[in-house]
Amino acid sequence: MKKLNILMLVALFFALTFTSCNKNDDDNKSELGGVNNCISGVFSVSDNKKINFSKGNLQLNIETKQFQFAEHQWDYVGNDGDNIIDLFELKDGNPIYSINNVNTVISDAEWDILSQEEWEYLIDRDKKSKYGVAEVNGVQGLVLLPDDWVLPEGVTFNIGVAIGMDSKYYKTKNLLSLEEWTKMEAAGAVFLPAAGYRIETDVLFDGDDGYYLSSTAKNTDEMYLMVFNSGRIRHDIVSSNDAGYSVRFVHVL
Repeated sequence: MKKLNILMLVALFFALTFTSCNKNDDDNKSELGGVNNCISGVFSVSDNKKINFSKGNLQLNIETKQFQFAEHQWDYVGNDGDNIIDLFELKDGNPIYSINNVNTVISDAEWDILSQEEWEYLIDRDKKSKYGVAEVNGVQGLVLLPDDWVLPEGVTFNIGVAIGMDSKYYKTKNLLSLEEWTKMEAAGAVFLPAAGYRIETDVLFDGDDGYYLSSTAKNTDEMYLMVFNSGRIRHDIVSSNDAGYSVRFVHVL
């Protein structure tokens, strides 16, 4: 009986941390799966649209050409990925990797990328800051708080950005241990690592800046990004389709 109770508690923890992305999930419908692949927090991205974020950034195994989510929210590849990449170009609204004779695109009906307008709404919700830069488990990035955010007991979190724009400034705003972040994640918080961007096969500014794709094209050669560093967040940056950027998929509720 004691063993059964422990197993039930473990199952309950994972149920609270991750939630199914679709009430009628069927893993066979999606290359990336559905069950347990979303963070539980609910986020408004328009007056009538709410989403869950995927449990980690999008990744691609170059050898197998299989897409997957990062194991942890703070995971990113940088220049040490071997056969794994996680910075993508955009083609027809879908992430694509087209370097070194690899030309792999993902289009998955179970998952969306936020538009430029949705990133703007998310960051500026009701003109109230529901984000903060942070160093989480040794990784620099941006924490997003869900609509119904309640700070977990035993955790301190400061809203907003730091005074200074460099990797060393993230922790001056929030320095979260793995234990503290685990509590925040269970309460629905999302973490976007500052994974930099890619030119050809070189990754630049990882640990300093985060560049996240939107689905909104400015023209045939450029699209909008959500970009942050320790001291600033922008949802209207325009950049070339030829470079590679982070992708955090969302599921519409």
